[in-house]
Amino acid sequence: MIAAQVLRDLVVQDARTRRAAPLIALMLGAHLLLLPGLPMAWRGVAAHALLLLPGALLALHLFRASEGRLALAFLALCGGVALAPLVLLPLHALPGPLHWWLPLLAADALSLWLGALLVSDRPPEYGRSAPPSGHRLAAHAARGRERATLGAVLLLGAALRLPALGGAEFQGDEGRAILMAADMVHGAEDILLLHKKGPVEVLLPAGPLAITGQINELIARLPFALASIGALLGVYLLARRMLDAPGEAPGAGALAGLLAALLLALDGLMIGFGRIVQYQSVLVLAVCGAVYCAWRFYEGAEHPQRYLCCAAGLAAVGLLAHYDAIFGLPALAWLVLAGARRRGWPATRWARELAPPALLGIGLAASFFVPFARHERFGRTLEYLAGRAGQDDPAPALYNNLPYYAEVDLLQHDLRDGGAGGGAGRRPGGLAG
Repeated sequence: MIAAQVLRDLVVQDARTRRAAPLIALMLGAHLLLLPGLPMAWRGVAAHALLLLPGALLALHLFRASEGRLALAFLALCGGVALAPLVLLPLHALPGPLHWWLPLLAADALSLWLGALLVSDRPPEYGRSAPPSGHRLAAHAARGRERATLGAVLLLGAALRLPALGGAEFQGDEGRAILMAADMVHGAEDILLLHKKGPVEVLLPAGPLAITGQINELIARLPFALASIGALLGVYLLARRMLDAPGEAPGAGALAGLLAALLLALDGLMIGFGRIVQYQSVLVLAVCGAVYCAWRFYEGAEHPQRYLCCAAGLAAVGLLAHYDAIFGLPALAWLVLAGARRRGWPATRWARELAPPALLGIGLAASFFVPFARHERFGRTLEYLAGRAGQDDPAPALYNNLPYYAEVDLLQHDLRDGGAGGGAGRRPGGLAG
């Protein structure tokens, strides 16, 4: 019995070692690429990999047992892009410059801890099902075609965002974000509070700048390009979840998701925002990830608090990217409340389950926006927001947009009815009448 137990422990330990080997190799390789004298692109990519790794490992640890491979890849990217600025924000609050070892030590410590948790988890079992039947084979073939099409869409999106990413010099708002990142690394205490937007677009390039001491256009823009590509996968997964039953052959949800991903892949604004140091790509990715997690909670997925906390954290990062993320909060609130009611939770369960995610989201957002609102330059931010909203007075004001929306809706109905009437008035021999 003792020998059998020892043998079993050795087998388990060997399996854990094999699972940990890729992570250890990745971290060691990335650290070697940080050595001075190597090309700046290598060092910058390695710094980004080490900074994005903790968030990716956190997502894998939380959702590996309940999500498929595509969803895990999407959530890992969401986690990486979201957690990296959240790690750098408190480090910036420390007095003095942001020394290279501070973000590196924080990222490595988190990666080792989360990696240990991930290795100790029981790996999911993929692909073990009943013997194939004719229906199963047809569904499997349809899913294969669907994934091939999705891969082509993602490759198209990457081809429009990644090539020559560093070919153009920093322009306009990009230069302001990079200068603020440099000031942050050199210890300017309130530099983030002088920004009229959220700090994420400054924090993401500040990480590799602090670790390597140098940055160029390619390295600064890379996380925003990755976020833009990840958003394509996110909209596909959302449509697939909302409109198709899990495990069934591709249907309306798959088609809608592929079309939505294709439209975003070809959208000029999304392409442009994915190639510059600006908040838009991160905001779209964060809000898409938050809505996905909220929808999974609404569906009745296991471990509801994991999805709720993830949705709250991603929503907070979206707000830290830009105020526009507030427009996604009503959808999140509806999904959370409807999901809690759908689960039949009593009032005490509501309070127990919803309080931690709410506190997490509010706390993350307040960690920046409370000192931001108390800063002496906040008045200029209000003027900026008023100008963006088309108002001359910086004081908060409401504007009734309903007449405009009514006109647009009326025009759409007229065009639709006119098209339908024109079609109905035709006959095979020519025009009616």
